[in-house]
Amino acid sequence: MTERTEPPRAGPPRTPRSPEIRRILGKVRGVFGSLDTYSCLDQRDRREFSYYQDLYEEALLAIDEKSLARTLEPVDLQDYPQVLAFPRYDIRAALFIGSFDPFQMTHLAAALRYLASPEASAPLVFIIPEGHDNPDKPRRSEYSYRSQMIRWQIEGVFQPLIHPLDIGRDADTIEIVRRFISRFPGARIHITHLVGSDVLPLALKWLPKDMEVWEAEAKYQGVSFRYDIFTIR
Repeated sequence: MTERTEPPRAGPPRTPRSPEIRRILGKVRGVFGSLDTYSCLDQRDRREFSYYQDLYEEALLAIDEKSLARTLEPVDLQDYPQVLAFPRYDIRAALFIGSFDPFQMTHLAAALRYLASPEASAPLVFIIPEGHDNPDKPRRSEYSYRSQMIRWQIEGVFQPLIHPLDIGRDADTIEIVRRFISRFPGARIHITHLVGSDVLPLALKWLPKDMEVWEAEAKYQGVSFRYDIFTIR
């Protein structure tokens, strides 16, 4: 792990006013608080976990402010994951697509910081592992394993803000986005694609070709489609 030297947090813990965010933050504090029982963790590990706890709390408190100002309204997906249906068929979602081998605290931090950002247009993030054969990553873990690890870390804790979405088997990014569009015929879909700054140049290089595929699928499905990119720094 990378050593962190941030000073300890000061003052009493802040309490979100939104019930949903208060519940999520309570779960996060409970998970990190339980780490005190693990004697195998050294001080460097504890500083690392403290660093990410601070990031999560800061982001969740910012999301709480957005929720109260109604600039971010959590989406009730009701019967998810058996049924993925958005209210009024008006879909604004951020797709965070990657290998996630493994899914790490930094990935969760990126999703939360997006939602906390004033620039965020989506009220939720879907975490989607890629499942296509990648010759550049011959030792990558099996798709099912990576997908399960994501579910274990998110479900029951970060919903309704962050959801795992299992549509990446045997698929790369272009196919994953096409599959997402195809699930909602006749809908209005605004996708925000979360990408790391390291892969942004490649994403922009392939974007014209990707858009041809996605716009063709949107037309076929009768979808009003909008796409933008948010860079994770």
